[in-house]
Amino acid sequence: MLPPERQSGSNTTVELTATPDPGYLFSKWTGDANPLTVRLDTNKTINAIFVPDGRDPDTDGLTNYQELVVYHTNPDVWDTDDDGFSDGYEVTSGFIPTDPNSSPNTQLVIYTAVEVRFGAGLGKSYRVESSMDLVNWAPVEEHLAGTGGMIARLYSLQEIPKRYFRSVRE
Repeated sequence: MLPPERQSGSNTTVELTATPDPGYLFSKWTGDANPLTVRLDTNKTINAIFVPDGRDPDTDGLTNYQELVVYHTNPDVWDTDDDGFSDGYEVTSGFIPTDPNSSPNTQLVIYTAVEVRFGAGLGKSYRVESSMDLVNWAPVEEHLAGTGGMIARLYSLQEIPKRYFRSVRE
């Protein structure tokens, strides 16, 4: 709003500046505005549009908006609490990126795996395949060089807990 002494003059020109809150960027003006100046010759409606700041200058996996508005971390520092883990990793792991005592190094995850062992002739090549129905087989690992003895491999069952394995000479 203009001061009363300036409201009476017609064609007054004012300069508008859009200043975003931390975590936001100015996007555009809408309404009766020119991005720099407005002539107050009639009633005007002017809106400044702001958008969340999607940049990630510290490459920690959190946008500036997330760092400043949601998690209150430093958008210029990869590891705000200096515990050795990126702010983004702490957030996705369920830890607090501003608390050095809340750290993923206390997190232990154990998954089931299967050990596959098979005899492999010297100079021969093998592949390990898996199937969920004993009909359709897909390669898990290929071009395993035979040693003239036993080959042993560990395969995680995290993604597909119920599957069958076999070794095939290539």
